[in-house]
Amino acid sequence: MFDSETNVASQCMCTGLTHALRGEYQEARICYEAAIKTAEQTDNIWLMCLSKLYLGDLYRTMKEYDKAMRLYEEVLVVANKINDLQLKGYAHTYLGHLYVERDQIMDAQEHLEHARAVQRKLYGGPPAHTSPSYAL
Repeated sequence: MFDSETNVASQCMCTGLTHALRGEYQEARICYEAAIKTAEQTDNIWLMCLSKLYLGDLYRTMKEYDKAMRLYEEVLVVANKINDLQLKGYAHTYLGHLYVERDQIMDAQEHLEHARAVQRKLYGGPPAHTSPSYAL
């Protein structure tokens, strides 16, 4: 069972996603930042990282690539520190997508290959978040 702070962080993250899907980017940013802050206060590392990935994806959508990269790299550092393969896979996938969008194909390929390797370790198949358009 979740504690109330975790529920608040989860609700903020979900509300942020809803705003992002509607194109309400500033509202989404506020929700994601609230989710990150709440998750940090409760030491919920996984929820904090997931919220940072979503915020990074929002920044990528808004073409604020440096902000997106910083958040994705922060998650990768945490994932490596706690040795969480799933978070590593997510971070590499998001970084790969960012590099594809910036037409930095070699960097994209490196990160997406890392994501594929993680996916094979976890599930024996390709990364769930890598669409065919990103197959290199």
